[in-house]
Amino acid sequence: MLPIDHPRFRPAMKLIDEAQYADAARQLTEMEAGLSDKDRAGALFWKGVCFGRLGRFDDTMACVDDALRSVEPDSALGICLQLQQAYCFKRGEAPEAEIAAIRSVLSRYAKQFSTPDFFWQYLDAKTALGKRLLRAGQYSEGIAELQQVVLTEPRPAARYSARVWLHDAYYKAGDLDRAKEYLEDALKDAESAPKAQLPADHPALVRYELALIAYKQGRWADAERELALACAAAQNPKTLRVISKLSKLLHSHKSEPPSDS
Repeated sequence: MLPIDHPRFRPAMKLIDEAQYADAARQLTEMEAGLSDKDRAGALFWKGVCFGRLGRFDDTMACVDDALRSVEPDSALGICLQLQQAYCFKRGEAPEAEIAAIRSVLSRYAKQFSTPDFFWQYLDAKTALGKRLLRAGQYSEGIAELQQVVLTEPRPAARYSARVWLHDAYYKAGDLDRAKEYLEDALKDAESAPKAQLPADHPALVRYELALIAYKQGRWADAERELALACAAAQNPKTLRVISKLSKLLHSHKSEPPSDS
């Protein structure tokens, strides 16, 4: 459906798998001139994916608009491009607009998304929809979408991401036990996920969040253990600063005299 098995695309696909998005985008650009219109549209699709991962959403939209001039909207590649377009629709301005755009594509091509050919695109769309629903404060709907993803997603890095988002939703809803469960399951997913596909400061950030939950629940020993693990794994100075801040709060509570009540 998408030109990932074409020999000329394999080096770029490998770079994408390794999260080397800038290098992959450059390689795809160099390939474009020698491709047919359809294969060039495929290259533009993947280049748009790379730009999206790099946070260059205007460039993603430019790639999508260019590619859609060469393919039929109802073709397999055309549908994938429309999804990519929906992910960037009014990016950062109105999550509700992106939610509506994603739902529109899923509804318009419901028959195609129910087939094995669109399995990965469907999972990616449901994940994107769930995350945007949570950003918009629509927690019950967002949780439902991401729970469905977790049940069907075979890629450990994608499950990891969905579970971290579910943790955040339950944390904000005050259900700390469920939030803790999703973080612990995310750590298990990370064990079999390609390291390049995980956040740069994993698992320090997850361990920090587990420590924060333990701190809020008054489980001082658990909080201290998770903070030690977070500190040992942390590489980013910003992560180390938030770990240090929580560590100071924890030690101040542990040193407080017991209450008379």
